[in-house]
Amino acid sequence: MVSFKKYFLIIFIIFILVIPLKALLGPQFYTSHDGQSHLARLYQLDKVIRDGQLPPRWAGQFAGERGYPVFIFAYPLPYWLAEVFYLSGFNLAESIKLVFALFYILSGLAMYWLVKELFKNQWAGFLAAVLYTWAPYRFVKIFVTASLGESMAFTFIPLILLAIYKFSLLGFALSLTALILTHLISLIMFLPLMGSFIFWILRVLKRDKKIRMAKRLWLGILLGLGLSAFYLLPAVWEKRYTRYAEVLAQNYFQQFVEPLKLLYSKWGYGVPKITPDGLSLQLGAAQWLVILSTLTLVFLTFKKLKKQKKFFYLSLLVLFNFWLSVFLMLAISKPLWDLLPPLQTVDTPWRFLGVLVFTSAFLGGWFIRELKSKTLMIFMFLFLLFLAFYGNRHHLRINAPINYDEKYFAHYYWVGSGWDEYRPKWLKDTYHKPPKKLVEIINGSCKVSQETKKSNFIAFNLFCEGPAEVLVNGAYYPGWRLWVGEKEFTSQMIANLEESSGLILFKVQKGNHQIKLKFGETLLRLTADGISLFSLLVLIFLFLKRQVDSYKANLGASRRNYFL
Repeated sequence: MVSFKKYFLIIFIIFILVIPLKALLGPQFYTSHDGQSHLARLYQLDKVIRDGQLPPRWAGQFAGERGYPVFIFAYPLPYWLAEVFYLSGFNLAESIKLVFALFYILSGLAMYWLVKELFKNQWAGFLAAVLYTWAPYRFVKIFVTASLGESMAFTFIPLILLAIYKFSLLGFALSLTALILTHLISLIMFLPLMGSFIFWILRVLKRDKKIRMAKRLWLGILLGLGLSAFYLLPAVWEKRYTRYAEVLAQNYFQQFVEPLKLLYSKWGYGVPKITPDGLSLQLGAAQWLVILSTLTLVFLTFKKLKKQKKFFYLSLLVLFNFWLSVFLMLAISKPLWDLLPPLQTVDTPWRFLGVLVFTSAFLGGWFIRELKSKTLMIFMFLFLLFLAFYGNRHHLRINAPINYDEKYFAHYYWVGSGWDEYRPKWLKDTYHKPPKKLVEIINGSCKVSQETKKSNFIAFNLFCEGPAEVLVNGAYYPGWRLWVGEKEFTSQMIANLEESSGLILFKVQKGNHQIKLKFGETLLRLTADGISLFSLLVLIFLFLKRQVDSYKANLGASRRNYFL
């Protein structure tokens, strides 16, 4: 009966979470802030993988076929999963929407699992799962902005905390890796909460377990960073080669939230403070009631709760993180944003709504657990569910369907990024049309023949009647190497970047020349790839070791039982 109740709740949660996804049905996509970029990236990802780019780095079709380093910086895991659906026969729009739908459901189940295991209360887990998923901001991220990475990241936050609570080294390392590969910005936003959770765990553990936990945490962090190094190291280091900092400096101070909008703001599909119908920045009636109820409960029963040190201090830490995130969304926090460059990478302060959604849902589970009156507990449980469902009744819809077929993306020459923030710093212009010619002779007289072009490879032959200056209409970025015959001309190509405005320019002498350009891994990327491969081997070793240890322990127990 207990088992049936457990699985019934899980099935019921899935049913509740499927309801909002009705708006995603159909082969078309929908108007959104980022949807077109996701579809374009997926189309390009499929193309560059077929060209042999593993891991994918360079989108050769973007920026008017000059090329663009979007895959060095864009979170890879969501697109890899979408690529699996795409290869399975779904179209581009269906593949992206399936990732949205799958991880919306998984995020609810992850929150249910965390709260249920922590508080040993299934109904607390159920309420937390609903509050976590039936929140205006969650629907904004799916139906308005189509923020694929951020939507998917909501799954891994509860899993990281659960792995810490369960002392699961492999679970922690894998969840941390998944979050980094899904949405690095979410890791930055949730770091204070994760730090608070770790502080609480260490505070309640005995000394011997504290040491064991600390060791596992450090090893898990090293493994998580190592597994994701192939993406993380280039993504962090190589931003200096782009105009990212220039774009970033223009964003965050324009997007602070007016306090009243957190209580209520009209549903819209535009950009806050830029378009009249800006998206809603409200937290949600049910979520605000949880915060108010939690504060009331703490105030009225402070002495009783204080005796239950284990979860009382945790609730205070979670409340602190809630109000810290509120503070970081308001204009009053601008000096802190100005002071901390890592905070600026969050880009838009209202993204901290994600932390508010998590903390309010978590506190909802704790609040229900702490109510001693069964009648009051049932009433608040049902009323919070009602507010969550009723308050979001008008949020379960897209703005308008839009049909993007593959022919559209076969001729998509923009950059797959809203602000062109990853444009190589040497490239002076923004290109959105293909060049008339791949190869141009700037000075001299040459005949070009046998042109070959892939995302990561360009080759052609030159017959020059005398010395000549040759321009290849491709953007330079670290990783491109140039050969004229057997001789490497990469250093000459780099030296000419100022003159060529970021395109590939070099000089040749009279005669026949075979020209080859290849895009590959730099020393940094190769090192990062090696770290990830080594970390994967360590992970496999630890997993096998755990299986062997478990087998030996079970075998020893069975032998003892036999002789007894």
